[in-house]
Amino acid sequence: MAEAVRSDEVMQRGRVRLVLVVALLVLSASAFHALVDYDPDAGIRNAVEGVEGWLFHPTGRSPGLIFGVAALLFFGRRWLFIAAVEHSRPSVVLGLAFSIPGAALHSWGHYVGGPDILVLSLILLIFAAAAFVGGPGAMRVILLPALFLLLAIPPPAVLINQIVYPLQLLTAESATFFLNLIGMDALQNGDRILRPGVEFLVIEGCSGLRSAETLLMATIVYIEVFRCRGPRLWILLLSAPLVSYLVNQVRVISIVLNPFSRVSEVHTIQGIIVLVGGVIVIAGLDRLLVRWLGEYGRARSNWADWRGASFSSLPLRPLYLLLGIAAALFMASLLVPVWQPDARIGRTLSDVPMVIHGWVSTPVEVDTQFLGSVDFTERTRRRYRAPEGEGSFELFVGIDEHMQRNFSLISDKTQSLDAGWVVLSRREVVLEPDRQRAELMVVGSMRDRRLVLHWYEGVAAIGQEVIRSLLALDRGPLRRDRRSTVVRISTRIEEDADLPQAEDLIFGFLPSIREAIGALEENRWNRDLRDKLAAPRTDLAARGRDPSGQPDPL
Repeated sequence: MAEAVRSDEVMQRGRVRLVLVVALLVLSASAFHALVDYDPDAGIRNAVEGVEGWLFHPTGRSPGLIFGVAALLFFGRRWLFIAAVEHSRPSVVLGLAFSIPGAALHSWGHYVGGPDILVLSLILLIFAAAAFVGGPGAMRVILLPALFLLLAIPPPAVLINQIVYPLQLLTAESATFFLNLIGMDALQNGDRILRPGVEFLVIEGCSGLRSAETLLMATIVYIEVFRCRGPRLWILLLSAPLVSYLVNQVRVISIVLNPFSRVSEVHTIQGIIVLVGGVIVIAGLDRLLVRWLGEYGRARSNWADWRGASFSSLPLRPLYLLLGIAAALFMASLLVPVWQPDARIGRTLSDVPMVIHGWVSTPVEVDTQFLGSVDFTERTRRRYRAPEGEGSFELFVGIDEHMQRNFSLISDKTQSLDAGWVVLSRREVVLEPDRQRAELMVVGSMRDRRLVLHWYEGVAAIGQEVIRSLLALDRGPLRRDRRSTVVRISTRIEEDADLPQAEDLIFGFLPSIREAIGALEENRWNRDLRDKLAAPRTDLAARGRDPSGQPDPL
């Protein structure tokens, strides 16, 4: 009889705690309601549609899938979590260490309109909840599902730009090598692969970055399902990027060799096939590891032994504390105001002078396919021709208002602007009078060469830009006063003997171009300045060669 009473009491305590857990989950979901329509790719230009974009966009991810998988990972560990609570002591210190920054990021994410920051807050608060109810033991159990949510946070665009383009070049180089290895004539030209009578452009979607993320997700799920531990776990995790690179090579080569490769559905099918192939390779590697490592690669604990745990094991006070925290976060999500930017002073790039010292300009199309995820709040590209003679130069200006965090103008792609160009030489120069650092480069393609002067203004070091983007510091009181700007001036050259004249041409126009850009930024642009910059100068002789005959960018 006594045992039956105790059993009823245990069941009653379990029901009470189960109700509290359900209430906690409901309140927490309400506090993070902004994640319901979370789209990390919102606003990205040229986003690929359909399944292809869902799986293989270079900077995209699928938050619904990631949240669902993380929930399943935790569901599979729920009894292990409760058992860990039974054998661990709650830690208020660890709980506060994670909950305070988590709550701060929650409010900041709502204030700046950054749902990705809410994901980071959610991860910290999950660790805090585990610490409050079960201390370090419960935190270890929750580690994998919580960290899996990091895959829903897009890396800062400035960081992606430093990775994707080198990956494109590496992919083009290695694919060209393998094509020649199997007897298929191919030649690399920057991010292009040239074969007899046809050219293929290795776009960002073929860089392999997104497929690497997808295969990493699949590998983590595989590790959890088959309970890989110890060396087996780490070998599989570290192998995922290499396997992804190899299967992406197969994908690129199949696109080059496929006569129907220009059909987008073919790309989708090939992408899915190589992803499945990557999982098969990981599974095959795992079979080899099981034979090699034996018991060292198997789970050391029998999870079935912990299925006897019940919700009655959960401590009651921490659950009430977590309910209070969740309620406070829900109220904060409703009451925290959304930051609104002040109006910028700078003029738009439509005011870039169309005539500079008698040289009249015409617009030049920007190769958005080549630029990919490199984007601008506003951009202009113009070709200026000498009033007499064949001289000409090109001016590109791009600005970033720091309003959209999912793109950045900091990229080596702004040095060439078109596909198929490589940097042949470069040196640093200092522009007076403000000691602005710039790069003077010779870039070349299969058909042509250009002398390029390239620099950024209002741009911090890469590390600072990453932090500013990650925490949305430009969407609040720490917002920068000025816009970021990239400027590129270029002219064609035929041979090395033309370099001095080409430099004279670029540096001859440089003061006027910088004066115009500065006036636009500081809102000093007016008709008098326009007329001053348009007035002819006799010291600017026509030099260089007219680039109007160059092929249009792909």
